[in-house]
Amino acid sequence: MSKFLMSITGILFLCNGAWSSSPLTLTVSCPPTMNIVEGMRTDTGTLGAPKVTSNTGGAVTITYFEAFSRGDCRTKSDVITRFFTVSNADGEQVRCTQSINIAWVNATSVYITPDTFINYVDGIDFTNTILRLTRDPGSLIISYKDSLISGNNCHGDVRMLRRWTIQDKCLPNVTRKANTYVTIYNYAQSFDHNQHFSEAVCEKEGFIELNAKGSFTPYTYRWADSTVSNSRHQLESGIYMVTVTDANKCSSVLTFELQSMSIRADIGGRIQTLNGYRVYPDEIKITDADNVKLFCVSRNGGLQYGYILDKIKTGFHEFSFSKNSEALNGVSTKDIVIIQKHILGIKKLEDTLRYIAADVNYNYNITASDISEIRRLILGIKLNFSAVPSWYFLRPDWESVIKPYQTLNSILFKGLSISNFPRQNADVLALKLGDMDLSYRDNNLYSGQSRTSGANDYRIIYGIPKKQSDGRMIMPVKLKSISNYQGIQSKWDIDPAIDNFELISAIDDEEGVFLDQASRSITLSYSTGNDLKADPDKAMFYFVYSADDTNPSTPLHLNPEFANEIYIGPDLNTFSLTEGTEININSEIQQFRVYPNPASKQIHFLFDPSIKTMKGFSLRIWDVFGHEIYSSNEFLESTIATDSWPEGFYFIQSPWQVEKIVINHQ
Repeated sequence: MSKFLMSITGILFLCNGAWSSSPLTLTVSCPPTMNIVEGMRTDTGTLGAPKVTSNTGGAVTITYFEAFSRGDCRTKSDVITRFFTVSNADGEQVRCTQSINIAWVNATSVYITPDTFINYVDGIDFTNTILRLTRDPGSLIISYKDSLISGNNCHGDVRMLRRWTIQDKCLPNVTRKANTYVTIYNYAQSFDHNQHFSEAVCEKEGFIELNAKGSFTPYTYRWADSTVSNSRHQLESGIYMVTVTDANKCSSVLTFELQSMSIRADIGGRIQTLNGYRVYPDEIKITDADNVKLFCVSRNGGLQYGYILDKIKTGFHEFSFSKNSEALNGVSTKDIVIIQKHILGIKKLEDTLRYIAADVNYNYNITASDISEIRRLILGIKLNFSAVPSWYFLRPDWESVIKPYQTLNSILFKGLSISNFPRQNADVLALKLGDMDLSYRDNNLYSGQSRTSGANDYRIIYGIPKKQSDGRMIMPVKLKSISNYQGIQSKWDIDPAIDNFELISAIDDEEGVFLDQASRSITLSYSTGNDLKADPDKAMFYFVYSADDTNPSTPLHLNPEFANEIYIGPDLNTFSLTEGTEININSEIQQFRVYPNPASKQIHFLFDPSIKTMKGFSLRIWDVFGHEIYSSNEFLESTIATDSWPEGFYFIQSPWQVEKIVINHQ
């Protein structure tokens, strides 16, 4: 152990708190401990700094940090400890410390100037300036109240009276009051704020953030729209005014103009479909991101993108857009019909964009596999296309392209070549894949095509459920008789009370109907490209489910958020689908009797007592067109008014009984 220590001491020396591998050429003397009083200067020029006594290692630098320790009424003194580091160019360092003891003053001894003149600068410390203190005293509790005594113009020179109350911490009964008259030059500068606001605004993404630099706190803020806050967010472009009021009740108005990106952009334009609907991209890829101050997309005033450069330069600026969301928006079975007619040669696609949009498997051809991709998207089997994104973004001169599959890559938008600034109206064409009829609509989730209802009666019919040998019910789902239609799509929600269900397809395209067990829904998309006929005696599919006393009378309901529609005629006119129930008037189960029949102003019911204990009992009344005009799932009324019903035949239905009645008002 001793040999080890000897070897160490042979190469290491300790000098003024520093270790070195050889004797130091740098030596210093530290400043002594200093004893001062609150209010005295504490800078190194006054209290001293280390002095270099020898140095052969080049230029010397001196740095320090300090620790502050607050005293108490016993010590009546604060302590500052300064830790100095002296370094030379050779990397030698010497460290030393200095202690500074600051004796507390008392309330009676602190100096208070009776009258003073101050030229205002941001952040000036009025308290310590008037009291001639270098820092907040540990011995005193200082408070004050200001009031303006002259200078109604708060933006000129102002004379202010400051009323002091100074209490000694260690002598609670010792309190001093005094006044100081202060003349303030350039008072208006006290309203200066650190300001951070939008250089350009995209959508409602503008902001204004204000942090007071002035001394007359607290400041209050009131905007033109009565908002009270020092910060605003989610602002549109425009002019914003705020009144700032300080603690002396002086006010100033600050004005901010947030400019639209479409005005401020070095590069900018619209992103929209061929028929003018805006498209918001999921992602923006910028290659020269280091030179981009701001890049955003705004929906205001028609969708705009903006590109603000840090360093304006000509040449090619590489950036692009991508989007794989809203895959179903604008896509329907109608688009499949259009593609089918193209494949069959009935009606060919005539323009480049539709060729590109139809090739959703990207095999440079339009085939049945493209139809299968789109069909799976509609049915909810897939959320996106397998081989392509939901959208292409094309350059403005896409129309110059004649052969799409040879030149698709060349017409994709990848950026702009700029020869001068500013440059606007660099528009981008957004192409929705699978959307043959250009039915995409912005600012909404998928809402399908523009549909017509009116007098046309295109209706889904729920057949009468029948019990199978396994005890489960089977219900056919049909389409009302239609002599000629081109395609159909619909979606049903399965009633929550239904359990243990399955689907049996009855259309020639088994992939045209899909049961989603997880979401408890059924989706139909059916077309062939040729004319179709609806046979009321033939089901599109059968719904099989467990039956008990809790089952509702109709286990399926059209999903109101889906585009339930049918396409009629060569122009593929689109009509909404409704739903109705097949009526069985030969039921032998008697759960109720209705009278009189025929009726005029009202009908009365006589119920079997057993229904009061039956779970899920319901009563519904239908007209001859299958429209439901009355329903009840609660305790049944014994009388229903019929004086407002049109004359004619009606059907009253319970889960196991249907009665036919006649309304005659004569």
